Formats: sequence, C-alpha cells, structure tokens
Amino acid sequence: MTKVSKAIDLLAKQGLTLTQGELAQRLQTTGDAVRSIISQVRRKGYPVYCNEGGFDSKGRQRKSRYRVGKASREMVAAYYATA
Repeated sequence: MTKVSKAIDLLAKQGLTLTQGELAQRLQTTGDAVRSIISQVRRKGYPVYCNEGGFDSKGRQRKSRYRVGKASREMVAAYYATA
C-alpha cells in the first residue's frame, strides 16, 4: 500500500481529521513529505481541506488539521472554468 493510498484510507474512508505531524507519524514520513502526499491525494479528486487551528485560552495557536470534505459548487465551477 502506497503512502498516498494510506492517506486516502485515513482521511476519506476512516473519516479522520489529522494534523501534519499525526499524518507524518502514521505514514512514517516527514512533515514536508506530508504536504506532497496531500497534493497527490487532491490530484486524485479528493477534496482535502486544511482547517486552521484557533487560539486556546492562553493565546497559543492550535495546529491546523487536514480533513476530507465536500467540494462546494463554487469550487467545482472554478475547476471547470480553468480546465
């Protein structure tokens, strides 16, 4: 099983929401490679979103998380306008 197919399994089939570090650990790769893997997952047609983490009560930035969602009508229209 490739790392891209593992990422698809984790995000799309299992429905997990994971940080870059959690994905790197589960895919046994580096954080920089995760961004490349996410790009490949997106090229396969999965709408992967990166939700930015908010701030906690002490003002610290929480980590961003990747998730698979549903593409909006505007996003689909924008894709076909550029294709």
